[in-house]
Amino acid sequence: MKISSINFGNPAEKFAHDEIVRLVEKMLALQKERHLVRLEDDLDRVCNLERQIAQVDEEIDQRVYALYELTDEEIKIVER
Repeated sequence: MKISSINFGNPAEKFAHDEIVRLVEKMLALQKERHLVRLEDDLDRVCNLERQIAQVDEEIDQRVYALYELTDEEIKIVER
């Protein structure tokens, strides 16, 4: 598997990178908020946050796979 550097001179690669960074920042904010909410105080809020975290995590994965043009076989290796 070949992992190359992002070419920040390429607008498409820079955009893909920036979107991943945006999603990671969103993930960090969601994680921080999740740690502030106690399960016994607000079960619905906790479930909603955990669902959002899972969705953002999946979106990050898919964008990284696309950015580096990973094949299905390479994705299986990464996800092990």
